[in-house]
Amino acid sequence: MCVAEDAPHTEVTSSLSKKEITDGARYYAVSKINSSEQRVNLTEAEIFRGSNVFDANPFLYYRFARPLKEGVKIPPTDLKLIHGETSKYGFSIEVQPDSSFIQNDKLIELTKDAYNEQTKAIEKFPAG
Repeated sequence: MCVAEDAPHTEVTSSLSKKEITDGARYYAVSKINSSEQRVNLTEAEIFRGSNVFDANPFLYYRFARPLKEGVKIPPTDLKLIHGETSKYGFSIEVQPDSSFIQNDKLIELTKDAYNEQTKAIEKFPAG
């Protein structure tokens, strides 16, 4: 067993809040991403709160109810064994227009005079 008996986590700081994790479970991930090792520590509240900045990478978290014994090292997860790897990298984004927006010519016609009046009032002020 690699956890200490009924002791609080000590000297473990949350990667999100930068506060020490002193009670509750600790969620820990260590992975090699783009040839650099990344370590993440989160509290149970942070991991289940919703999305966070660490969601962009496919971390696998260990849940520790108690702190690790001194000297125990968790090896990094080789994400290539789990997610595979292709020759492509980065993000692929497909942009689609919002077709729910339709120009309302009737509304433009009704508000054209007020728009022109407002524009003339603003033109009196110097630009820049």
